[in-house]
Amino acid sequence: MADEKKSSWEIFAIVVTAIAAVFGGLSGVAALIVALNGNGKEGAAKSETAPSAQAASAAQPSSTDDAARRAKAEAEIAKAEAEQAKTEAAEAKARAAELERKLAEIASAEMKAEEEATEPKQGDITVDDFTGMKLAYVPSGCFMMGSSRRGQRSWERQRPGA
Repeated sequence: MADEKKSSWEIFAIVVTAIAAVFGGLSGVAALIVALNGNGKEGAAKSETAPSAQAASAAQPSSTDDAARRAKAEAEIAKAEAEQAKTEAAEAKARAAELERKLAEIASAEMKAEEEATEPKQGDITVDDFTGMKLAYVPSGCFMMGSSRRGQRSWERQRPGA
């Protein structure tokens, strides 16, 4: 056996078969090389490794099938991740809308509180900047200026408008 000279295809097939045996994923490639060796231009005799490579390829699916399965599994994982991302985005959008609504309520309540705080109440005292006079706030409808309609000692212009 030491005297036999092996073709480059046979040596390559042996190396690939050994690698496939170690890593377990290249058995389909080894079977292809063995098949090429049998049908090659050199017409060399079948390698001693051919049965083991064929057995290995029969025992394990081809690497293209593995790659296809892996690609399909990765696509399914990516699809599931995309769906999860869509769900999370929709939930985040709903939370943002709820927070916006609450913020609008708070802003409205703050504006109302500011208006109530700045609106004078009956009896509030202010000082006029120009005259320095103290003025008391009287809400509308609480005080009637002029004479009553029945006032007998008043002129027409002193009575409330008709």
